Amino acid sequence: METRNVLDKDGAIIGSMSMPDGTSEADWTAALTRYSASAPGTPALSAQQALVEAGHAILLNFAARNVFEGLSADVIGTAVAQLVPIQVLLVSGNLSAALTLVQALTPGPVLTSQLIASFETQISNYLGV
Repeated sequence: METRNVLDKDGAIIGSMSMPDGTSEADWTAALTRYSASAPGTPALSAQQALVEAGHAILLNFAARNVFEGLSADVIGTAVAQLVPIQVLLVSGNLSAALTLVQALTPGPVLTSQLIASFETQISNYLGV
């Protein structure tokens, strides 16, 4: 995974975004300019909108990473069901609270410590912690 800073309309770092290695510059530009007004005709996202977008991206990246690691749809479905409270926080943009819940998860046969660590890393990378 490659990680880059996310900048607001004033050029201040508001987080980071991770995308798979080999992502084209055009895809990076499209993803990152949504957070700034620097692209003509592209309104800047508010801080809350940016957090909501990040929460959605984290969920998608988490699911995609697990699929690429060879986990079955059933295993991912079970893990997702265990993560519903965290999902709700992520899609509402409350990443700090989501991170707290992820850190409190207990590893098990489906939700392994490796999966939990991966999820925690994605959230922490965005928050810069």
